[in-house]
Amino acid sequence: MFTVLINDKKFCAEDGTPLKEILSLYGASLPYSKESALIGRFLDASDQENAKKISYETIIDRDMAIEIDFFPEKEDLSFSTCSLAVNVGDKWVDVCLTDGENAVVRSMVNPLLSIGDLAAQETAYVRDRTAVTETLQKTIEKKCLDLLAEFDRNNVQIAVVCASEFYLKILFGDKKIGLPADNVRILPPIGPYASGELFCESVSLPENTFLIDCEKNLTLLYIGKENDTYTFMWGVDYSELSLLMIRAAMRVIKPEETKPIVRLYGENAYLLEDMLTAEGLSYIHAEKDPAMVAKAVTPSFYAKLEKEKKRTSYHDLLKDENFQEEMNKIYLSPFDNRDID
Repeated sequence: MFTVLINDKKFCAEDGTPLKEILSLYGASLPYSKESALIGRFLDASDQENAKKISYETIIDRDMAIEIDFFPEKEDLSFSTCSLAVNVGDKWVDVCLTDGENAVVRSMVNPLLSIGDLAAQETAYVRDRTAVTETLQKTIEKKCLDLLAEFDRNNVQIAVVCASEFYLKILFGDKKIGLPADNVRILPPIGPYASGELFCESVSLPENTFLIDCEKNLTLLYIGKENDTYTFMWGVDYSELSLLMIRAAMRVIKPEETKPIVRLYGENAYLLEDMLTAEGLSYIHAEKDPAMVAKAVTPSFYAKLEKEKKRTSYHDLLKDENFQEEMNKIYLSPFDNRDID
């Protein structure tokens, strides 16, 4: 499943879906969807600088951010009391306005992608913390104010922020972020770089479930009976070697002989299908719900996050001898039954 951002609204699409189908969900009809009116860009930093024109017949084969000269009618919603939820991920930043029942979400490409991947962002942060912080803060602050203005509000009582430790460090480092809220609540992060929204997803899922965020930086999160375990891989290219490493990592994180259900997220999720089938595991393609983070404005959901955080630990694959052993087993397994003279 891929994510298509049209102006500031997210949609999910399967590989090979014509863009016109997603545009119809957005509310744009054919007369408004002429090729000259569509500007598309892929999420690579270099592509963001040079927007590529796309057509109504474009086939979706990756995550895309699109600008179009058309805006659908405003949602017929009103909020008497409401809260803000901000989710900062590697690719997307989501801002949600909610009253506990209804929710509206506005999304954007993470502005730090203009710097590069996470490694480049960290290097830039060490070199000039103020510049990186202001880039992220100002973009989020503006998106929040725009959303509040859209629904005729000046501020809210509570704002919750969901992010990895790295992005929280940027947002709340030297300068406090200026969210239009009386109180700002930081959700417990799962780890230095792992997706915070993935952690929010895990709270409502059953034991013996694997969550795999299949982006360039991959996160594995296993929900166990006694505790949760996660690990993180940098710069995954989904080559044969990468898939071997992911397979070995899954084996060492989960208890032996268990057959968890695997939930696949992200742009490269389909590349894991054959590997999971070979491992004898069932899988489903899932989409992270940007409104899931908004549930944390309620004390009960926030308490669940705190409880889940306490039972979640990081698994360091580089220090685990079993990880290398599992890689060797997988690599040699095709040759186990060969005849040797």
